[in-house]
Amino acid sequence: MVGRYCDGRIPAPGEPTAEQDALRAHSLETVQTAPEYMGFPAECTAIRAELGQAEATAMASLSQVNRYLERTAPWRKPKAGHKE
Repeated sequence: MVGRYCDGRIPAPGEPTAEQDALRAHSLETVQTAPEYMGFPAECTAIRAELGQAEATAMASLSQVNRYLERTAPWRKPKAGHKE
């Protein structure tokens, strides 16, 4: 998209919306929280549970990003004349 609609240059970001701020905060929390689940306690069942929690946390964050992208469809904006 950058090559096609922005002459190969990444444009300066605009002011983030409240939704984008919330999505960013959730993503940062995920990045900070998930490694906590990666410890290796003595019991193997605990390891599996912790890795499962790390995976669930990461997938929840990715699902939020995916819903945001599907709803906002940034690939449609240049075709409608919006380059921001």
